[in-house]
Amino acid sequence: MSKKTTEPVSLVPAAMAVARTAPATHAATVRAFTRAHQLLGGWVSRSVISYVDSGRLWSSGMGFTHAGELYELNHAAVRRFRELQDEMLGECAAWGRQRAQIGGANTMSKLIEQEANLAGLIGQIFTDYLTNLVELQENIEVGYAYWLSNKLGPLSLSRAQE
Repeated sequence: MSKKTTEPVSLVPAAMAVARTAPATHAATVRAFTRAHQLLGGWVSRSVISYVDSGRLWSSGMGFTHAGELYELNHAAVRRFRELQDEMLGECAAWGRQRAQIGGANTMSKLIEQEANLAGLIGQIFTDYLTNLVELQENIEVGYAYWLSNKLGPLSLSRAQE
């Protein structure tokens, strides 16, 4: 056997280092899923409270009194959604223009670099958009619950939970 075939491959230590991170990586994944479950449970609880409070508002006749405010809350939410959508579509258009302008790579490594950069960029655009949409949803829910609580006063289920 030649010296080359009897020496350990240099990738083995690196692969072993990655393998040693598996337990910590698994634990972090389990923690993330557990946290997501907790957050989802809190969201469901708050949604039920808002649902009950909405029913109380309308059954008490106060919904008609505050219909203009409800319209304004809805209008603000739709306006923000359209702004987010316009921003994302603008970024996608810019990405498309950048994609169209990329010059021909003269090596495979340059081609992979260009394509990976584009993939990362579009991934970031969609990540930002999704994050902003969820943030908008949370803001709408919190704002609406606060508004309901103020309108219902002691009748609000959220105040009974305090």
